[in-house]
This record gives sequence, C-alpha cells and structure tokens, in this order.
Amino acid sequence: MKKISEFISAYLKGRKERKAEQQKAVMQSESLKVVQVMEFQNQLYICYNNIPLIDIRYVENVQSVLNDARTIREKYIESNNIKFGVQ
Repeated sequence: MKKISEFISAYLKGRKERKAEQQKAVMQSESLKVVQVMEFQNQLYICYNNIPLIDIRYVENVQSVLNDARTIREKYIESNNIKFGVQ
C-alpha cells in the first residue's frame, strides 16, 4: 500500500511540475506575440497587442526594454493568478 501511495504522490508531483513548465512556455510564447516592435506611420514603436506605446527613438536598448516588458508581463500574470493559456 505504501508503494502505491508513493507512486501516486510522485505522479501528482511530476504532473504539477509538467503543468507549471507548460504554463510558463505558453506565457513566454504569448509574450513574444503581444509585446513587440512594429512600424506605425513610418516610425518604429514598442507595442503591446499591436498598439504602439513607446517610440524607439527614445529607447537606448530596444532589446532590453522588450525583454523586461515581457518578463514584467509574465510576473504580473503569475502574481495576480490570472488564468492564462493552459488550464
């Protein structure tokens, strides 16, 4: 009986870890889609959901800003327990 209990416990722990990894992968993938640089009226902007927000002329390191914005978005979703992607 103890072995069955240990097996179920290990299975559930592994399942929880796999689900968390899958959730993180979905969030990272989605962040790449919704936070990006795009052109609007012949100028490049950092955008969220295709809405221009920050003119890149005012940004020293665009890649760093994109990475930070994506990471902050992920942390916001996690900290507010927002249901997202994988259920």
